Amino acid sequence: MGILAGLYPAIHLSSFKAALAVKGLFNSSGKSTNGLRRGLLVVQFAISTFMIFCTIGVYQQLQYVKNVDKGFSPEQVLVIENIQNIPNQQSLKEELLKITSVSEAGLSNGVIGGLNWTSSLGYPDAFTMNWVTVDPGFLGTMGLELKAGRNFSPDRETDKSGLNFIVNETGLQQLGLTDEDVGKRVKMTEAQDSTRDGMGTILGVVEDFHFTDFKSSIKPFAFFYRERPQNYLNLKLSTTDLAETLQSIDQVWSQFSNQAPLDYFFLDQNFAELYAKENRLSNVLLFLTVLAILIAVMGMFAIANITIKDRTKEIAIRKVLGASVSGVTFLITKHFLLLVLLANLIAIPIAYYGMQQWLDGFAYRISLGLALFLLTALFTLLVAWATVGLQSFRAAVSNPMKSLKEE
Repeated sequence: MGILAGLYPAIHLSSFKAALAVKGLFNSSGKSTNGLRRGLLVVQFAISTFMIFCTIGVYQQLQYVKNVDKGFSPEQVLVIENIQNIPNQQSLKEELLKITSVSEAGLSNGVIGGLNWTSSLGYPDAFTMNWVTVDPGFLGTMGLELKAGRNFSPDRETDKSGLNFIVNETGLQQLGLTDEDVGKRVKMTEAQDSTRDGMGTILGVVEDFHFTDFKSSIKPFAFFYRERPQNYLNLKLSTTDLAETLQSIDQVWSQFSNQAPLDYFFLDQNFAELYAKENRLSNVLLFLTVLAILIAVMGMFAIANITIKDRTKEIAIRKVLGASVSGVTFLITKHFLLLVLLANLIAIPIAYYGMQQWLDGFAYRISLGLALFLLTALFTLLVAWATVGLQSFRAAVSNPMKSLKEE
């Protein structure tokens, strides 16, 4: 691109006759040259417009998926991931709850937004149900809201076995049940044998929540209560002083862990990794957009400089005949602004189509409103005005007699 960009002006400038140049009769702005300049300028700003539109669109979608209600609260949830070999997990949990900054705690064998299990469930039409085993403290730790029914109870032995579980709204719908069926024994699966008749009970229903990225719609999810060693201990923290809290957690952990290290992560960071690819795309687009704008601005600056130089005599004559500074400035800049508008008309429909194709990969997405189109066009016009306006103003306020003498 560098060679091609430099080749045309090199050939053009080396082709003129030296005698004409010495006499001042060489003009670098023939019709073909001007047409090429305008064409290149339109292409450069069309690329810039395309990049600006896509960058803003990707940023808006990322902000949407980061800030939209997920149906639960992953913020300030610390997940300890190496408790499998601790035999007295309940005692560890109770000791950690004595720390002032630990408000709630729950055990599980999976992570929302990470590892969970799947099984075939449903009668007569089976479907895939995502699930994890938990203890009664898990729902509160995650901020999952019960819409119907109740939470698990350690005092009810029937809660701890069989097909007795809490399900999300989508799971309840997939099972073909309603809130009125909560608490009733209903057919869940085909009977396996005489000891497993496929009957079960929906103990409660939680509001739908997003446990995958927003490219997928909400799927059925169930929680089972099992009093057995789990893989994860989830802690809800109620403080911003994480250093002191982690030190207190580590002290309690050392009493139960037999010198095993404390391995943990924060759940909201785990969710952020779901959008790592989109974040990289956003950063790349931002870098390329800045680069494209700089190239377009340099091109416009150079062309404006040449244009003003070629029209020095015209500007001087207009000023002598009474033209105002604003009038002369607008005379020069309007051609460039029209070219930028043309670039917008070419690029925005292409960018809109491209963004729609990208957004179709999300089950939950933004709408590309009129504000995005106007913002993109306004930004490119402001860039063009700032680039050409200063040069035009300087030419408009210059001494016309001096310009005429030089010409």
